[in-house]
Amino acid sequence: TTRADVGKVKSGLEKGNASEAAAAYNSIKGAAGNLGFEEMAELAKKMEMQAKEGSLDGFDTYIAQMETHLDNLLPG
Repeated sequence: TTRADVGKVKSGLEKGNASEAAAAYNSIKGAAGNLGFEEMAELAKKMEMQAKEGSLDGFDTYIAQMETHLDNLLPG
């Protein structure tokens, strides 16, 4: 589910749609927090708050960081 949410963030980024990105990161934040992945949850929270403010600056880097977290948890 989180990989699908990252896809939604990428879609939001391509469209310049900050609210779409914020909604997807809210989902990631909740899932990561529920599973005890605090570093992922904090990154998602930071991204969600920034997107809610209407800014997608630096999201390419944030997405890469989130994908690295996912790859470490779910290789392959």
